[in-house]
Amino acid sequence: MEEMKTYSFAADQEFKEKFERLAEVLGVENPLQHTAEIMEQAVDIAVDLTVDDQYVRLVSMKTLSASEFKAKCLAILDEVARTGEPVTILKRGKPVAQLVPPVPRGKGYPQEQIMGTVRIKGDIVEPPLPAEVWEAERQEQ
Repeated sequence: MEEMKTYSFAADQEFKEKFERLAEVLGVENPLQHTAEIMEQAVDIAVDLTVDDQYVRLVSMKTLSASEFKAKCLAILDEVARTGEPVTILKRGKPVAQLVPPVPRGKGYPQEQIMGTVRIKGDIVEPPLPAEVWEAERQEQ
């Protein structure tokens, strides 16, 4: 069996809030009772950061534990539809799924959205300048 070490340290309110946010991101409830688990996962993530920036992206987007997602699924679906912000679902602190809003699928072509907003001024077929001013059309003499 591995030798276990005991560590203790003092922390201010700001650290406590960051630690609780980390526990939330990792999907760990009761952070003060699971300090070792949270610290171990944090170290694993820090090591992984040297290989992959996946966890950096996780910090900047909303994340939920799988148990929290299960409990609040319908409300979370409504929030994603309303805000358009994706939500990453974590299991044991690792991403397992991402909930994203659907890609808008309108009927017809995108150009139909601007139909009737353009006015035609002048001739749209003839070139804007006469052929004589075009270098390619000049007759070499």
